[in-house]
Amino acid sequence: MDEFFRGTFRKTFYTSVEELQKDFDQWLHYYKYERPHRDSCDMGRRSIETIEVGKLIREQMQKATNYSLTQKGLAVQ
Repeated sequence: MDEFFRGTFRKTFYTSVEELQKDFDQWLHYYKYERPHRDSCDMGRRSIETIEVGKLIREQMQKATNYSLTQKGLAVQ
């Protein structure tokens, strides 16, 4: 959010919170869905891609854990 506010307030004078909210919503969509990230843990992926990969990994881990528990007769209902 700091990225948005630092640049925006230098370029634009807002007369209402609604105007600011509209621009922020557009920027946030760009930030999450379009802009590649440079952080090493993101590996150049967009935020939404990082979240989707995390969900897949979690699902795989849960399946593996459930399979392991089932094999040991410890499956949780």
